[in-house]
Amino acid sequence: LLPLADAVKIDDGVQVRSVTTDRRPSVAQLPFAVRRTPLDRAIAAVPEFTEELAAIEALGGRIVSVDGDPANIHVATPADFALATLILRHR
Repeated sequence: LLPLADAVKIDDGVQVRSVTTDRRPSVAQLPFAVRRTPLDRAIAAVPEFTEELAAIEALGGRIVSVDGDPANIHVATPADFALATLILRHR
């Protein structure tokens, strides 16, 4: 887990509002660990979830946190892939 570094904002569709909150107890989700079989079951059972942890939690699954590394980024877009490529080239 990584400490949450960004400010939290809420976009209610009309305006973006600041949320004054203590970020210290908040963490980024990267990385996470879960056994493959429960992950496969959760995705099959709860297909409307787009985030794996939410599907596992919905079925009562247990999520185990592990130490994080800021270079361990989520790759979901071409820009993410480009950033990951740069990170790997500089290691």
